Amino acid sequence: RMPVESGRKPSLDLVGLFLFSLAVLGILTIFTIGGRDVAWISPSMMVLTGVTLFLSLLFYFVEKRTADPMIDFSYFRQRNFSLGNGAIFLASFTIFSFFAYAPLYIQGSLGLSPMEVGLAMVSLSLGWSLGAMFFGWVSHSGYERAWAIAGALVLLAGSLLTLRFGLKTTIVECFLVFFIVGVGMGFVSLTTLLIVQNSVEGQDLGVVTSFHQFGRSLGGTIGVGICGGMVTTGLFGAIERSTVFLPSSLIRNLQQSIENVLLPEFQESVPAAALETLRGAVFSGVFAVFIVASVSSFLCLLCCVLLAKPDGDENAVQALPKREK
Repeated sequence: RMPVESGRKPSLDLVGLFLFSLAVLGILTIFTIGGRDVAWISPSMMVLTGVTLFLSLLFYFVEKRTADPMIDFSYFRQRNFSLGNGAIFLASFTIFSFFAYAPLYIQGSLGLSPMEVGLAMVSLSLGWSLGAMFFGWVSHSGYERAWAIAGALVLLAGSLLTLRFGLKTTIVECFLVFFIVGVGMGFVSLTTLLIVQNSVEGQDLGVVTSFHQFGRSLGGTIGVGICGGMVTTGLFGAIERSTVFLPSSLIRNLQQSIENVLLPEFQESVPAAALETLRGAVFSGVFAVFIVASVSSFLCLLCCVLLAKPDGDENAVQALPKREK
């Protein structure tokens, strides 16, 4: 927030906090249960979506009329603030979707061991950490946009490489591709934070930093939710199209949770004749995640390219207009 006028005690935006919490809860619920527990097009989902939209609009109008709002929407008039937060939202959408569903592909489709799953997943975290560390070593003030674009390009390259995955992909290929994705995320996460911070006055750093972290968390949650629905739809669609019979008990276990495919007792109960069919069905579901992650990575790159250049007027730090009392 901008500093308040001298002598005036700031007021807590309790109404805004309450509405914001309900709206975010509604959004998270929609993308958590949508496509899994509740069909996207169903009366209950329509009601939940309508209530969430109403709460979001109510929150917006309340914040516009509050003396000390928890979110000042004038921040969004800053080009780099909006695009920087959009980029981290999309990058988080991508990498957390991989974190959530790559294990399903590696163990459920490739038939690799849990240890090999862990090895491949470590590469995402390792790449993220090393990417952020490398940027910290080589970064110079004024070049954040260039590094953000470079990171988004690396993120997109890694995501596109997952489209080459199949039922014969090796653990080495998985490790290298996910490492590339992690490096790209490391660049984007740190560069966009600096870009967002540089888009406002120093006294607003706390709010914009918190909003950046919120955007990262929200992107990951929505990404996992959307991709979860797509995995479920793709998996059961492939099973229905298959001519190989799968025991009804196995299908019921998958309907309860698709993660059951990772359990050793579940895999041991799959008939040998149906094993390849099941692995192909899992791959069909997870491949949709790879496609969506690639699209999200491309949109992240687009946000980074549209960031204002360091010498542009739109990148200059500007004081936000004071709210009339």
